[in-house]
Amino acid sequence: MASTDEDMQDAQLGGDENDTSSSDPEGSDFNDVDISEGDMNLIMELEARLERNPSDYDAHIQFIQVLRKCGMKERIREARRAMQAIFPLNESLWLDWIADELETVTSEEDLPKIMRLLEQAHQDYMSVDLWTQHVE
Repeated sequence: MASTDEDMQDAQLGGDENDTSSSDPEGSDFNDVDISEGDMNLIMELEARLERNPSDYDAHIQFIQVLRKCGMKERIREARRAMQAIFPLNESLWLDWIADELETVTSEEDLPKIMRLLEQAHQDYMSVDLWTQHVE
């Protein structure tokens, strides 16, 4: 993916173009959460699996689940974008992503990024629950 596409997605979904958490273990998510050794090992194992085989659907799902469990907001956003670039996301994945992003909303200025995410969800997966979320 081109750098300009990544920058656009970061802007749309609230990411910071200077965020180094995906390539630097000292990135903000690692400093902000307390992660067990087992979860850290699982994260590293899944990252390696996805590096070897980016089309490993189960590894994407497990990676997103462990990042969500650990509360690693920036890393999970990146993991979801990476999975969405390869696979259409199902209703559950979209609803979780939207719920996580809604938790970061602090003002009305944050709502356009949620609306863009909902539009992406509608393009990826047709769902009454997604449309209900959009209306709410």
